[in-house]
Amino acid sequence: MTMTDPVWFITGASSGLGQALAEAVLERGWRAAITSRNSNALNALASRYGERALALQLDVTDNTSIERAIAAAEAKFGTIDVLVNNAGYGYLAAIEEGSDREIRDQFETNVFGLVAVTKRVLPGMRARRQGTSSMSRRLAVSWPSLPPATTMPRNSPSKRFRNRCRTRSNHSASR
Repeated sequence: MTMTDPVWFITGASSGLGQALAEAVLERGWRAAITSRNSNALNALASRYGERALALQLDVTDNTSIERAIAAAEAKFGTIDVLVNNAGYGYLAAIEEGSDREIRDQFETNVFGLVAVTKRVLPGMRARRQGTSSMSRRLAVSWPSLPPATTMPRNSPSKRFRNRCRTRSNHSASR
């Protein structure tokens, strides 16, 4: 590990794709702030990688939680080079079957949560003129259902974001 290795900030790292990505990043020798609503779910993973890993509690629907987690990552690692907005969930119901509260909660997490995290991280990336962001996709089972309704807004900003920050070639996920 060198100080030029990328620092990753991964939301929703306690299971599934987020956990697999966190393990791959850390196994590669890179540094990562791994987040979940319950940071205890991340302690075992973080402890395997020592100083390269930082387990943080993060609720993407809570601005105070976002601020605390990002500040802690920047305090420990000095920067965030790669942001992976993976936090989110599927609600497998047709639109007419979902309650208004359940639909709004899913949008708060899957859309507005990733926007809030990105808004907090992006200024630092722009100031350094480097960094990259990804919003993971959730697979949809059928249309019209809620997952595609919250996936579309997740994917469009990801494509535009790539044009907003100049990335360092040695920080690509395929390295």
